[in-house]
Amino acid sequence: MISNMMLGIMPLGIYARCAANRVSVNMTVTNFNISDSKSTNNSMACAYVLIASEIGYETIIIDELMAIPQAVEASKVYGSTYDIIAKISADSPERLRRILSSIRRVEKIKSTQTMLIIDDA
Repeated sequence: MISNMMLGIMPLGIYARCAANRVSVNMTVTNFNISDSKSTNNSMACAYVLIASEIGYETIIIDELMAIPQAVEASKVYGSTYDIIAKISADSPERLRRILSSIRRVEKIKSTQTMLIIDDA
């Protein structure tokens, strides 16, 4: 017997929970302003950056990323649209924004997707 899930049909209850989770995540990200340089929060600002690169340039890009003092780690990944994942940490949101902007300009990087780390502690 073929189930609804096998056909790609999501039961309404599961869809509602997924939609509710998506809304709450979007609200969190929307309310976080990384470019707010007047913030009084002196905590570290961190982000994961997914990077799509030109074929064969992954190791070169990782070496360039790791030359940035704020680069905590960078690794190749497989099975995704992206080729590299990097963790970047800075002493302020403004500094993080500048670093992320410079990463997007690295030669042989086709695209990036940045995920800010929100510490609710």
